[in-house]
Amino acid sequence: MKINISADIEGIWGVVSKKQLGGESSDYQRARKLMTKEVNLLCKFLWENGATEILVNDFHGPMDNILIEELDPKTGMISGYPKTHGMMEGLDENFDGAL
Repeated sequence: MKINISADIEGIWGVVSKKQLGGESSDYQRARKLMTKEVNLLCKFLWENGATEILVNDFHGPMDNILIEELDPKTGMISGYPKTHGMMEGLDENFDGAL
């Protein structure tokens, strides 16, 4: 089962204020860690329930928020800007689901 995940920092558990959305602040760095942990938790659940391939598209601000060195190494990643297909970058007819 091939799954595409489009992740944005708004909506991540614990991200509750503008100061967490960007810049060089420790609040933003913490939000990046929370985002990475939440994506990893979702991927863990998907791996345990039949996923054979997962592709994550980081789609917040500069699109390089997920800490790639902390991302589950089995998980594929699209990060950086620009993205022609925005939040759906990487998604095609070969995927069985999208989150």
